[in-house]
Amino acid sequence: PTRGPSTRPHPNKRRRALFFELAGRELIGGFRWFGLSSYDTYDGRAVIRRETDRPDLLSTVTETDLKVVEFKLRGATIARDFDREEKHIEDIDLVICYEVGMSPLDIYQILDWESSTTYRNGTEPFPHVNSVLLDTITGREVQMLALRNLLDPEIIEEPPELSDDAADKD
Repeated sequence: PTRGPSTRPHPNKRRRALFFELAGRELIGGFRWFGLSSYDTYDGRAVIRRETDRPDLLSTVTETDLKVVEFKLRGATIARDFDREEKHIEDIDLVICYEVGMSPLDIYQILDWESSTTYRNGTEPFPHVNSVLLDTITGREVQMLALRNLLDPEIIEEPPELSDDAADKD
C-alpha cells in the first residue's frame, strides 16, 4: 500500500520551523531568504544583515549578497560532512543549529566568538552568533547561531528526538 505523508516532520524541517517561529516572534531579525532545499548540497541561501551593513541590504539584493546557510541539530556535527567531503567549510557562511554541541573530529574545534580569528580581524558576526567552528588545518571558520540560546531557559523542554545524534545524518 502507498504511504501517505508522514505526520512527523523530518528533523531538518523541525530546526527550520523553530528558526522561522523565532523570526516570526521577532526574536531573530536581519534575514531575507532566497531558497530552502532538502535536495541541494546546502540547505539554503539568504541575505543576512549585520548592524554595520548598508540599511537597504535586505531590499536591494545582488547575488554577491547571498550567504549559504546550513541547518543542524548540533552545529558541530557539520564537521562530519566536511570530513566526508559532502560539504565544504569555505562554501558555508552560517550554521543555524539548535545547540552547538561538541565536534566529533579533533581537527575541528568550537570557539567562542571572542576567541575566533574572524572576531580578531574585526568582522562583525551575523545576528545572534556567539561561536564558530574552526578547521585547525586550513584556519577557516564558519559562524554558528545556536537557537537554544534564544529560548527562555525556564520553558525549554527538550523533545526526545533532540537527544538522538542520528537526527543529524540528514
